[in-house]
Amino acid sequence: MKKAIIYARVSTNRQDLQRQLTELNQYAKKNGFEIVATFEEKISGKSKERVEFQKMVSFAQTQNIHSVLCWELSRIGRNTVEVLTTIQELNSIQVNTYIHNLSLNTLESGKINLLTDFMLKILASVNDMESNQIKQRLNSGYKHHIENGGKVGRPQSSIETKEQFLEKHTEIIKLLKKSYPIRLIMPITNSSSVTVQKVKRILSEQ
Repeated sequence: MKKAIIYARVSTNRQDLQRQLTELNQYAKKNGFEIVATFEEKISGKSKERVEFQKMVSFAQTQNIHSVLCWELSRIGRNTVEVLTTIQELNSIQVNTYIHNLSLNTLESGKINLLTDFMLKILASVNDMESNQIKQRLNSGYKHHIENGGKVGRPQSSIETKEQFLEKHTEIIKLLKKSYPIRLIMPITNSSSVTVQKVKRILSEQ
């Protein structure tokens, strides 16, 4: 039987995980999967302290797992970038992700299927759109601030160190260490080529 693990999450202690667990176990039984581990969390998707999520990813990377079964995309990521990163990270080690509410497997016979490829492109586009909206709001705020006599930019006495710069780009560092190409890191992290190249250069100097 193919080995699989389940990751189930709800946002608060008042919510119940049972429906997710029941239906994912039913799917596994119907499709010939052996569930070798189950990871459960009752924590907001925005929280950085997702201990069971990290355990799940590590388990998938080291235990020769065929598939990770989850309820929906929002269960596996705090935001679009994290969803994209997690799926692509699992795909790169030939671990399929099954998204129950979409009836979608990210890999078919070890290759990314067309529907998954389409979905990832949409997610990347949504991330770009969200980032552009944030930039537009910031630009509007800057313009209003300047028109009212304010100043923008870093104070002359403030110089960003290399360590501070790297702290802002932990996702880029993570992907570079996994040998992701720069052209792929850029859309995943919504970063410019200049930023990714700078991170890579600083890491090479260490």
